[in-house]
This record gives sequence, C-alpha cells and structure tokens, in this order.
Amino acid sequence: MAISKVTSASITTNAVGPTQLNEASNYAFTGTVTGAGGITQADLWRFTSTTTTNNTRTLISSNLERSDDPSFGYIGSGMSQSSGVFTFPETGIYFVEAQYVYYASSSNMRYAIAIIEATTNNSTYDHIAFGRSYLTHNYGTTYLTSRASSYVDVTNTSNVKVQFRTQTEATYDTMTLGGETDYNSTYFTFIRLGDT
Repeated sequence: MAISKVTSASITTNAVGPTQLNEASNYAFTGTVTGAGGITQADLWRFTSTTTTNNTRTLISSNLERSDDPSFGYIGSGMSQSSGVFTFPETGIYFVEAQYVYYASSSNMRYAIAIIEATTNNSTYDHIAFGRSYLTHNYGTTYLTSRASSYVDVTNTSNVKVQFRTQTEATYDTMTLGGETDYNSTYFTFIRLGDT
C-alpha cells in the first residue's frame, strides 16, 4: 500500500555557510506529491435494541442503523448492510472496530466476546478479531465492554464483506447485549485508510 508518492522533486538553496543551515527561507521544495488525499470513507453504525446471548456465536443481523445524531457526519458514500452483512463502498485498506456493551443482573460470566468476521468470496467467513471480557456480578445490574478491531483489505467490494457476532458464557443464565438508538453503545466503526 502506497500512502504517498513523490513523482518529481528538487531542492534549491541559497545558503552560503553553516550558520544558515537552519534558515528555512533559504530552501525551496518543488515537486508533485500524489496519493496523499486523506481519508475518503469513514462511517459508524450501531445496534439499537437488546438481545440475550449465550454460548452460541450469534450473528447481529437486525436493529442496525447508521448513527443519526445531529452532530454526526460521515465521509464518502458510507457502508451499506443487509441482514448484518456489511458492504464496503470502495476498495482499499479499512480499519474496522466493534464495541459491545453487555450487562447482567444475576450472573458471573466466564467470557463475553465481540467477534468480527470477514469473507473474501462473499460466502465463507473467517473470524478475524475476538475481544474478550469477564464479568463478576456484585449487585444490581453490572456492565462490561468488549472491543475488537482489525484491518480489512477490500480488493473487491462484491466479494470482501464483514459481519459481527456475539458470544457469551454465563454461570447461571444468559447475558444481554445492549444497544441504543440515541447514542453509541454497541457500535461498529469503518475507516478507509488508503489504497489496496
């Protein structure tokens, strides 16, 4: 991945002695820099409801929305999703991150996992990131956060996609994955960093 490329350049100087080496006004850079246009895609989606989870790796396939806060903005055309499968708007190297918020009222939990999966053939998914947390219940409702992140090389927007799963193991009962429609609780971030 090339972040930038100098296609032509020259440096000229009017310096006449060592005392002038730190004087920037005596130097001039002329040239062309390409490939450094900045981030062209950045988006954020969130889970808007709640669901109970257990030892089965469950796909988060519904109750998903792009953040719609008045202060929110995204770059580019943004991600799209269908039944929890997210499609990238253009090729490139993307940073993908997931944050899950779990809570329980009566359980200790061996683990709560945020899972990111990716496919390169629009069919078979591979686990690319796991974020594990542990919860010890004290009183009332106890919360924890699990996070996972990875880079995804999107060489073809029809074939390379991502999805998110949840998995927990509680001592006494199931846990709850929490979401919100008014602010980011369980959410997913996508940032295109550069060309593939």
